[in-house]
Amino acid sequence: MVYGGAAISRRSLYHVKGLHPPAPCFGIESTTIDPNALSVDEITAKVHVHFEKSLIELGVGYVDLMLLHWPSAGGGIANNDSDTNKSDGNNDYYTNNNDNMVEIDPNNRAKRLAAWNVLEHYYKMGWARSIGVSNFHEVHIQHLLHDGATIVPHVNQLETSVYIQHTNIMNYCQQKGIVVSAYSPFGRGIMDIEKDAILLQVAKKHSVSP
Repeated sequence: MVYGGAAISRRSLYHVKGLHPPAPCFGIESTTIDPNALSVDEITAKVHVHFEKSLIELGVGYVDLMLLHWPSAGGGIANNDSDTNKSDGNNDYYTNNNDNMVEIDPNNRAKRLAAWNVLEHYYKMGWARSIGVSNFHEVHIQHLLHDGATIVPHVNQLETSVYIQHTNIMNYCQQKGIVVSAYSPFGRGIMDIEKDAILLQVAKKHSVSP
């Protein structure tokens, strides 16, 4: 295989792909799936198409990790660990003080399961070595498992940095054996983490750059 002008083996590559709702701010609207515009059956068909299209475009036979991005088209992840009210941007659900799941939009829940079932299908075929989710709260994962998912997500990708922590979901994932993968660990390049006074002190103490 030739990659970037050099001959390398497939084992030297680690490919991660994601199925993502429309996100113009990221410039990926042409390669996304809009769950709001599709029925549950259409979601299933669309995810099949996008998965196989990704494999054809990559030309490597399988992906190492396929992620289901965002629990709904509204996107978003909890900005705190409050147990009184959480929203994923589409008012998809909330939890009460007893952590009981209260579903506001069961249609989103059914669509998540439909998409996840497709990922399970390709995982069992060996076309994806691992499958996971991104920006899922505890309740979204609980819904998947309660509604019939046979595979616990291998990964939950969250925006995590020294400024953004999600203690509850990280603890939950650890209990379930789900690996937490951090994206934007340096604050998306806009938070000036490298100029933080405390981080500079820690870096100086250990004789490293921030």
